[in-house]
Amino acid sequence: MYRRNGKPTSCEPCRLAKVRCDLQPQSADGASRDPTKVRNLTYDQCYYHPAPLTRVHGQDVRTRSVRRQARIARREAALPSSRTAVSTPASSGFLGSTSYLSVFRETPRLSKAPDRSLCDEFEQWRTKLEYAAARVVRLASAIPFYLEQIRWYYDKGRFTVIPAPIVLDSLSQTVAHMESHPWNVTGNWASIYSDLMAATKSPLEISPNTSARQFNSLFTGPHLRFEFIGFIFAMAGLSVQGRFPGRQSLELGNGEKMDTDAFTTEMVLACHHCIEVCKQNSHVNDLTIWMRYMHILLATEVLGEPSERVYSLFGDLTSDIYAMGLHHQPSDHVPFFLAETRKRMLAVSHRTDKNLSTAMGRPPRLPHRYCDEALPLDLPDESLFEEKDSLERFLQRLDDGGWNRDGKFYPATLMRMRHILSNLREQVLELSLGRSTHPNYTKDILATYKFSQTIFNRIPSRYMYTSSCWKEMDAIECLARMIVRLEHLFSVLQLQRIRCQENSE
Repeated sequence: MYRRNGKPTSCEPCRLAKVRCDLQPQSADGASRDPTKVRNLTYDQCYYHPAPLTRVHGQDVRTRSVRRQARIARREAALPSSRTAVSTPASSGFLGSTSYLSVFRETPRLSKAPDRSLCDEFEQWRTKLEYAAARVVRLASAIPFYLEQIRWYYDKGRFTVIPAPIVLDSLSQTVAHMESHPWNVTGNWASIYSDLMAATKSPLEISPNTSARQFNSLFTGPHLRFEFIGFIFAMAGLSVQGRFPGRQSLELGNGEKMDTDAFTTEMVLACHHCIEVCKQNSHVNDLTIWMRYMHILLATEVLGEPSERVYSLFGDLTSDIYAMGLHHQPSDHVPFFLAETRKRMLAVSHRTDKNLSTAMGRPPRLPHRYCDEALPLDLPDESLFEEKDSLERFLQRLDDGGWNRDGKFYPATLMRMRHILSNLREQVLELSLGRSTHPNYTKDILATYKFSQTIFNRIPSRYMYTSSCWKEMDAIECLARMIVRLEHLFSVLQLQRIRCQENSE
């Protein structure tokens, strides 16, 4: 590779270190170069940037500091040292046989180092309670901004988890109340925080006859609770993260201004504080489950999937699911819309559990054998809140298996498909991570293989992925169908690995 003046291009590590590069230029046919002429670098650490002088405008001191740290890390990686074991990926815990994250452990230069500043901020929020309380109140005062972002999230997102009406209506009620009763977040934050704490301590009283509007009134307006505030924080973080680039400047409307990366990080911290506050109470409710699940999704985006904190957060969610009895709870004592929402939450939690277990190579914490297998009905979000007569018409459109006969792809449709496939993933995980010395191990492998070949029979063919769907449907639906197909193929691949290992032995 050559510059316009005819001189060889420097490799990226040498260019950043501002030293002369002794590496021979790569030939046009990609022939290998002499690694002995690389300055203090092994051959595989030398690479070229496609546009080395480009940069994002408006980068701050922190960005430059990250670059300096990256240069130092590259230099240290190039030098032999007896302390190599100190440099570890973000996840330093056990990674089992199914974990693809072990690749990053074996190749440390591909993994991202832990964000120490974020660890410090978690500690600051934990120990400086006055700062955390004032900060949460100030961030919560920007709810009109959050409503705008979450409304965008539901407009663009085809496959959301919590039904849109219950989220958007409750947010609109909260905004209306705050506009008529504005907060003095500077001089009265302590009183506001105390009111929120008092509302959070009271349990939610729900009956089969509770309407959606009555349910919303339990945690909005003067009854605003930390569970709902934390849920809003997590939803807003996910919305902004998907809507704006990382350095996009945001105005929250409460006098604060920050970029997208800082905002999503702040939402993780603020939601985590709300979770810690709610843990002080002895009761768990639906809002707690929603808040925890959305916080896990956002924390995964900010901290990364290998994060031990994310793994721990999901363990807490599982504990709350069991404590609330969602895994084995009759739905006749709650309204229909809430019963279906609970089924959806259990379904997505099952899927997340199996994905996280596969990624970390650790046993599942939400096994199907201990949970009811009732799938959420394949209904559009809006139908869950209809009156009895209108709801009955929607129910009549379902077949005996609970699928809609129209072939429409609703959020519940995707949840049902992935929940069914999570049964197969769990069986594969049991074979991969369980004891291979079990006397029925070989029979279990054969039974699981047969199950993998027939599991798609539980899903109507009209929802299957085909190459022709790109000509007939929108791209988002095609991607959703493809994801389901790839999840099935991944489980089959893992199962075939086990069969090959068993046959070789």
